[in-house]
Amino acid sequence: IVGINKSLWITELGYPTSKVWPNISLDDQTNFLTRLYLLGKNVEQLKSLIYYDLKNDCIDDNNNECNFGLLKYDLSSKPAFNSIKTLISKISDKELAFTNINGLNYMYTFSNGTDSVIAVWHKSASATNTLNFNKNKIQITDSYNNSQYFYDIDKSLQITFEKSPKYISELDSFPKILNFEISPTIDTLVIGQKVKFKLTGNTNNSELIFIENEAFQWSFSNSNAVVDSIGQITALNEGSGFLIADFEGNLFQKEFVIIPDYDCFEIESFNDTNNFSYMFTNILPATMLSIVDTNYTTPNNSLLIDYHFQYQAINSHKITFTCDYWLYGEPDTLNLDIYNNSQPHAFEFHLNDADDQAYKINAFQIPATDGWYTLKKSLNNFGSTFNYPCKLTKIILYLVQNGAIVGNIYSGSILLDNLGICNDVLSLIDHKNEQVNEFQLFQNYPNPFNPTTMIKYSIAIEGLVELKIYNILGEEITTLINENKNAGNYSIEFNGQDLSSGVYFYRIKSGKFTEIKKMILMK
Repeated sequence: IVGINKSLWITELGYPTSKVWPNISLDDQTNFLTRLYLLGKNVEQLKSLIYYDLKNDCIDDNNNECNFGLLKYDLSSKPAFNSIKTLISKISDKELAFTNINGLNYMYTFSNGTDSVIAVWHKSASATNTLNFNKNKIQITDSYNNSQYFYDIDKSLQITFEKSPKYISELDSFPKILNFEISPTIDTLVIGQKVKFKLTGNTNNSELIFIENEAFQWSFSNSNAVVDSIGQITALNEGSGFLIADFEGNLFQKEFVIIPDYDCFEIESFNDTNNFSYMFTNILPATMLSIVDTNYTTPNNSLLIDYHFQYQAINSHKITFTCDYWLYGEPDTLNLDIYNNSQPHAFEFHLNDADDQAYKINAFQIPATDGWYTLKKSLNNFGSTFNYPCKLTKIILYLVQNGAIVGNIYSGSILLDNLGICNDVLSLIDHKNEQVNEFQLFQNYPNPFNPTTMIKYSIAIEGLVELKIYNILGEEITTLINENKNAGNYSIEFNGQDLSSGVYFYRIKSGKFTEIKKMILMK
């Protein structure tokens, strides 16, 4: 009988990672061994645990005796080796001070009188528990010595206990913050839009520091927007400015462009294939995607899809477009112009909201027409959990065929153009039938644009009209109009295909009338 004054040594224990019974995986070896050493700290009589053995004895996946090691036969590390290194670095100079076992949740607190660390794990699965602390700054390190840091004003964190132990420490200070990352990553706002941003710090070791918004001092560089104490920005005026956040002297700045509200806004003109990638599924090699300038709805190109496939089953043949299009503001609908070929093709759209939660507009067939058709899908059907701003991440085209026969080869061509968003907050005013009694220069539409936009203006008296485009430095880019015009309403298209993204100005002069407006080219 082992009494309180007797010592106990366990001199040979091990977990073989072979492919035969007891079929212990590398992860199980890691978790079992780490937890065994932690549990052993709670046995007063236990003086030593000696593991068998340091490295594998031979190379044979079907032999237990070859696979007990913490190192492989070539001396490369198994996960368990790194896990034990982490355990030693965290608790080697500390004694077990407190245990809290609640069902399958384990919490062991170790202390050396100055510092303490809490080891937490779940016996068989995972569970989320709320822990309270004495300090705001918390470090959580996993079994492989990967750390994350958290700042919580209430000194309370929800922590997931898992089969693999974690080590939790309270800190007086964080490692040096190298930079911040912002989410959502959008940099364009619509007047009236409200967005709550979050900042995550990065250390020199690429470790993440999660900081509650209330811990920052937030501000905006000018009156174009305001930001409250929890990092929610409200766009007020057209223009640009910087969001500024300060955490204990660590500064973050990001510039935002604020644009007017819009009726419709083009997010992809299909003038090239630079903004998306694509993947074929069950498509024959003859299938081609190309940009063409022979048939389009918005100048000057569209995307031609010339497809070929051998029929297997409905919805088996598809082309997946992967993209990253932010949908500015809070649009009501997603639109896409399609030149169909009398087949009921189906489209599916995938989006992520501001919290990076995935949503989907399920596949639906478009009419089997022959000619241009504008597909319109509502963005208002995702429920209260959907938070703007959102982005379009994927478009899937299913090559559905009427009366298709298994084994037959089918082919066809369709065109895509003018992928955009619309809302009903403001509508574009049509001035065609109004009597002109004053000079006027209207805001270009769409704005921002890529790469074309329409500029409308009204002339009250016949005379010479000059309309020019300038860059942000005031340098003249081009002259759109320099001729006599009768009184009336006019419009002209401007194409910024050869220009870089940025802010531009257009100025009209007619007699004593002069006016300048700003427009934004975004590619």
